[in-house]
Amino acid sequence: MFSALHHNGQRLHELARAGVTVERQARPVTITRFDVHRDPHDKQLVHFYVGCSKGTYIRTLGHDLATSLGTTGHLVALRREAIGDARVDDAWDVETLMDKLFAAIRERRPEAFNREAGNQGNKQKRGRGGGRRNRKEQHQEQLQEQQQEQQ
Repeated sequence: MFSALHHNGQRLHELARAGVTVERQARPVTITRFDVHRDPHDKQLVHFYVGCSKGTYIRTLGHDLATSLGTTGHLVALRREAIGDARVDDAWDVETLMDKLFAAIRERRPEAFNREAGNQGNKQKRGRGGGRRNRKEQHQEQLQEQQQEQQ
């Protein structure tokens, strides 16, 4: 088992890599949802969605599913969609993340967004000039517009 659990003072994943097989003890877990369906494009792929308690090893669950069907299997991909109240669907997209990041920087270091600070010359020296606007410049302009509207 590839796990951070220990057996006789050694992690199970270290033992597995060394070729040592350790009988795993069953642990109580709760499965609240288990949806399984075949991939419409590749009949050898099976997708499943699991709602579970902490301590559930999804890779082991996939292995056990295949074993119970009299075959072998492994996970090709694993995506955690929720941890507690945090959900992937509620996550910021990249644009929102950048907006929040630049807002935090502006709040802490407004001089970093000052056009007269010489940043423009450095960008042109690095070949980033020529009319292309980067995110920092766009946010700087938005900030200036907001400040003008407030006055």
